[in-house]
Amino acid sequence: MEDFAHGTHSVSPTPRAVLVERDHRIKELINVARTKGFDELAHPFLLLMLLATFTRNEIF
Repeated sequence: MEDFAHGTHSVSPTPRAVLVERDHRIKELINVARTKGFDELAHPFLLLMLLATFTRNEIF
């Protein structure tokens, strides 16, 4: 039951398979970034972009 007016809406947990798949995709993208010549300073930015990309679909 969702009751947004009273802040009691429930959020279903993300299935483990979805989390495992997301982690796998993130690791693949990091490996591609490393082989393409991204330096160490680019990694935090890349991780933030990946996090924003993969969590956006779960938030909205």
